[in-house]
Amino acid sequence: MMGYDYYEANISSIIDFLDFCKKKKIIIHNLQKNKRGQYLFYASIIHRITFRKIALQPIYSVGIIHYCMLLLFSWKNLIGIFCFCFSFYLSTHYIFKINIIGTNLETNSLISDTFEQMGIEIGNTIPTNQELVNLYDTLKLQMQEEIDYLNIYLQGSVFNLEYTDARGTTKTELSFENIVAIKDGVIQRIEVEDGNVLVEVNDYVKIGDLLVSNTIVSSSDEVKLIPVEGQVYAYTYYTVNVSMQSTNDEAEDFAYLLLKARGSLTTIDKIDKEIILKYDIIDGNRILEIQYTCIENIGTRGEVNEEGN
Repeated sequence: MMGYDYYEANISSIIDFLDFCKKKKIIIHNLQKNKRGQYLFYASIIHRITFRKIALQPIYSVGIIHYCMLLLFSWKNLIGIFCFCFSFYLSTHYIFKINIIGTNLETNSLISDTFEQMGIEIGNTIPTNQELVNLYDTLKLQMQEEIDYLNIYLQGSVFNLEYTDARGTTKTELSFENIVAIKDGVIQRIEVEDGNVLVEVNDYVKIGDLLVSNTIVSSSDEVKLIPVEGQVYAYTYYTVNVSMQSTNDEAEDFAYLLLKARGSLTTIDKIDKEIILKYDIIDGNRILEIQYTCIENIGTRGEVNEEGN
């Protein structure tokens, strides 16, 4: 229903009224007569002006055209539409805010000066993609000693520049050393970003075994050297014996021995299981023997010549 008016009118001659509608090519819908002698009917909203000329006013209206007219002919709505369109135009054509995301105040100041030189200021028009590329190239060239990572992007009317400061930072060089096992264990998980992994989860490895290699063989049988980076975690096993002079408080003695046993595993990433093998009193001393199953990174770079843990 695009738009209809509903009328409740006192019509002295219905025949004359219908003749009038026929001449004006107006279609009347659901014509009825109520108990008060009034005629009820629907007519298209586009005929509203014609009916007003014969003093007929609709009692209510429905349809898309009606609601659009309400929207357009309300001065408050017109102001709202204008403000929305104007705001949308400004937000897509002008810079409202500039964010420099970085930690060095001196670098921020240098970037701001470059912005001014290239017309990147609040209130100026949003730069084109080519202008953004030119700005990126200019900053990378002029500030290559100050800026390491650089990113320039727009979020609506907000101009963002993000960088990391190169001054005072150390560059991480790629390592081409192999990763070998420094302990016996059963592989639990592998977190290798780069390198040729030679083991799988649940594999049992011994100290000195090669875990991740820095060499690969290409399809042409060409051996290539690649950087190695990552960790190989395994289940490792320890048996710990601790003792102390017995006191009258057995619970306190046990808690102390347990704390002492766990404290001996200072280099372990995680204790997975703890099994008490022995707890006894010998010659007035309390003896505690525990077997630990741990999870730790067993990989190290280079060659291992030592035997044992």
